[in-house]
Amino acid sequence: MSRTSDHGKGRVAGIQKDVHDPRDHEFDAGDFEEAKDLRHYLFDVENQKASEGCAGFAMSTILEMWLKRDSPARAVELSPLFAWWNARFLEGEAERNEPVTARAALKTLRRHGICPESAWRFDESKWFVRPSRTAFRTAKHYRISAYRRCRSVEAIKSAISQELPVFLGMEMREGFANISGSLETHPRQFVGYRRNPKTGGHFMAIVGYRREGAIVVNSWGTDFHDQGCVLIPWDVLVEDQYDVWVVTGLEVRKPRRPARKSSNSRKSLPARRLPKVKPAERPVRSRKRKPAGSRSALNRRP
Repeated sequence: MSRTSDHGKGRVAGIQKDVHDPRDHEFDAGDFEEAKDLRHYLFDVENQKASEGCAGFAMSTILEMWLKRDSPARAVELSPLFAWWNARFLEGEAERNEPVTARAALKTLRRHGICPESAWRFDESKWFVRPSRTAFRTAKHYRISAYRRCRSVEAIKSAISQELPVFLGMEMREGFANISGSLETHPRQFVGYRRNPKTGGHFMAIVGYRREGAIVVNSWGTDFHDQGCVLIPWDVLVEDQYDVWVVTGLEVRKPRRPARKSSNSRKSLPARRLPKVKPAERPVRSRKRKPAGSRSALNRRP
């Protein structure tokens, strides 16, 4: 859901509920810590503006955190627009500012990957434009290989304890955008929140948790909440969530370097005209006449 969507008018925007599939693999809840915070892996919190591309922003945030965790030297900002466009294309909505399902976003990230932000920037003029060939080529270097559903709070805590950010889809209610101040004050501001009318769905990323609730990073910029992050109490999250996934595998391939040309190759030399070389002149040999009466002279015909 975009931050400019209508509130309290029955509009469900920013997210489509995923159809249940019994073939989905579930993330097994294991041991977990009392509290965990992964915000140190975040890049800057981004702003989706008036787009319905929250799924692309949440997934790009999660995969950026993977890169920062596993390959800090090679960590790059990824393109939310690339992920959002491909998911819309899969669902036949590439030319409209429409939300997508979690499954569509995950499928395209496994099939096509996601390119760096530098290859396909989030520009309003490109919202309905097919990404470039360069974007598709570089996206193959960052493809997810596995993802699973989270069915419980324990599964969410277990994933975060393993430093796996969680993809969260949930209903928004009136007053959510007004949650502000430090994280410590957020649970008090959620008192009575569940009685508010629903205004639409939204995708975000869970990047930590405490005893009071889950630390969630939004995509409305740093002017909202606590520098773009909000602490959602567990009872609110359990009641309003309906799509929770965790990426369990990311394939990162090193870009190929172009082959260097040999310095001895003629193509690598600057073009120049070679000087013409005159053919070697043969020395002219003078023939000596044989004296009259010799055999060769006698055999000649008159």
